Amino acid sequence: MGVAFVPMRPAPRGGTLGLAAGVVALALSAALLAWGGALLYLFEMDTAVRLSGDRLVATYYGACNTVSGIAISPGNLAVGALLDTAMRWLPWAVRAVTGVVRAGLMLQRSLRRSRQPLSVAMASADLGVG
Repeated sequence: MGVAFVPMRPAPRGGTLGLAAGVVALALSAALLAWGGALLYLFEMDTAVRLSGDRLVATYYGACNTVSGIAISPGNLAVGALLDTAMRWLPWAVRAVTGVVRAGLMLQRSLRRSRQPLSVAMASADLGVG
């Protein structure tokens, strides 16, 4: 999903070429965000079910969405403030770097868990330990 912000760097202004570049960048970014969101949603929902211990699953989903909404607000404010700066490329670079770093951290965690013996991995998953 972090890579989805790369095409949205400021495009050339004016003319048919600038308009076409903007439309293509927007469509590409939207497609990459949708694809990444669809992949991420599966893991997010699975994590909520595992953390709930198969009890109060809907409450865990609600709490996850509430915390996500609260966390998104300061992020949107920060990005809006960055867009008001003279460096219009900065918000897109920050978003792309943040997404790529998070993906790397998740991949590292996933690889570390896959190297554990099955009994240790299952026990740590049951306890919510990563």
